[in-house]
Amino acid sequence: MDEAGNKTESIFRTITENTPYALALVDHAGKIVLVNAYLEQLFGYSQEELLGRSIDIFIPERFRVGHDAYRQSFHNRPERKPMGMGRDLYGLRKNGEEIPIEIALSPIRIDGDLCVLAAIADITQRKQAEEVLRQSEARLNLALSSARAGTWDWDIPRDKVTWSDGSYLLLGLKPGECEATAENWFNRVHPDDRAAVKETVDSVIKRFMAQRTQDMFNLEYRVLHADGSIRWVNDRGQILYGRYGRPVRMIGIMLDVTEHKAAEERLAAQAQELARSNAELQEFAYVASHDLQEPLRAVAGCVEIIRRRYQGKLDTRADEVITHAVEGATRMQNLINDLLAYSRIGSRDRPFEPTDCRSIITTVLANLEVAIRESGAEVTYDDLPTIVADPGQLIQLFQNLISNAVKFRGDQVPLIHVGVTKQNSEWVFTVRDNGIGIEPHYFERIFRIFQRLHARHDYPGTGIGLAICKRVVERHGGRIWVESEPGYGTTFFFTFPTHPTESRMIR
Repeated sequence: MDEAGNKTESIFRTITENTPYALALVDHAGKIVLVNAYLEQLFGYSQEELLGRSIDIFIPERFRVGHDAYRQSFHNRPERKPMGMGRDLYGLRKNGEEIPIEIALSPIRIDGDLCVLAAIADITQRKQAEEVLRQSEARLNLALSSARAGTWDWDIPRDKVTWSDGSYLLLGLKPGECEATAENWFNRVHPDDRAAVKETVDSVIKRFMAQRTQDMFNLEYRVLHADGSIRWVNDRGQILYGRYGRPVRMIGIMLDVTEHKAAEERLAAQAQELARSNAELQEFAYVASHDLQEPLRAVAGCVEIIRRRYQGKLDTRADEVITHAVEGATRMQNLINDLLAYSRIGSRDRPFEPTDCRSIITTVLANLEVAIRESGAEVTYDDLPTIVADPGQLIQLFQNLISNAVKFRGDQVPLIHVGVTKQNSEWVFTVRDNGIGIEPHYFERIFRIFQRLHARHDYPGTGIGLAICKRVVERHGGRIWVESEPGYGTTFFFTFPTHPTESRMIR
């Protein structure tokens, strides 16, 4: 062989040994004539073990039936064109392990004899990936079916749409019952919603054409079910664009949200009815409390006149009756006044405004000056912030909490501290005292209206103060809770948002 021939053979061998395929040259009798190093590595044989052996050495026993006939048919084909990759088979390794392979066969004539060059690729990783994908698709289809969801894919240039089985079922149709087209889908959209659906899709495309950014749409609309009912769907779609900026595909997923919409409508109706009922109750409580004031004042006045004129002049029993009548009238006045204060929260609110909490505390301490002086209480407070709130209700809140701390004191001098910290988007206020404390199982009860933990002769009051505090805090979008241990004092916590929503500020 001349120098050019040797160089060509060298190049051929280099290419053969470095190809990513296992190569085997087989003669007309099915005997192996040539193999490359990759084939030796893939099947675990040496070249010496393979040369002259039948190609069947690589074929599992169950696939060998008919292999000779297939090989002869390949040789007998008059066109003798190469067979490209595409036949998925299993190869048998020396250790008995079977591996998935893909094989391509090409006829080669050598010295007048027709041989076959087999190029074999190990597709183990591809098969594993396909199995993972298959399992993922199965799980996805199961999830979509459970969620009563359907998917769709619209090839815009060819106007060809593919619907999943779930899309047909969502319309009450059997899979494939009608042709999957955009027109057929739009025909099943409720007539009152078709214009809105089309406008949404068109606007997404227009936004892309103007901004050159891919866009999505998310809308809810009604569809006509095959059983004659109307169903609600949530449709989320993504427009895909080609290299020249033209929309080429739309893909999406649809969920049947009929039950969710029905629940929303029921909830909205209930909320509206509850708001109306609550407003009526608040107005009734306010009017009733206000209208009861006048006759009660008349009764209290008459009883007071009787007490001043006749107490001590009648018998002991008469004096007891007069005393009970005066105390009852006074207690009723206090209850009505507190109920009136409670009913004003939510029915006669002032708009929120920037409110200096230091100024509020100064007002509260002035209002409670007598009680604080008589008890010897010491009230301290942090550098308090300015918050957006209803000033009048803020006075009610602090005054109720501080007056409770003074009232429910122990044997020690009452020490009361108002603190505040900022946590994320909230102001967290505290009112801490060293009073008698509260049993933990009463923590929820104390915020209910007219709930008392002590006898009236021990600690006077109507039991509505903390209910007012809770209502004030919740109206401002906050929370209120308590921590306490009997004999070791009580700390009330309540929060105010640092940036209240506009809807609350204008209430």
